Amino acid sequence: MHLLVDGNKVYANHQGSVLNAITGYSIQASPWSNT
Repeated sequence: MHLLVDGNKVYANHQGSVLNAITGYSIQASPWSNT
């Protein structure tokens, strides 16, 4: 990783991965709310 050069991008990518994981889990756990 290029933390010094792309620190913000890496952080944004990490946050996106976390949100995707939470969203994926929520959709699987709550299929009735799957859009």
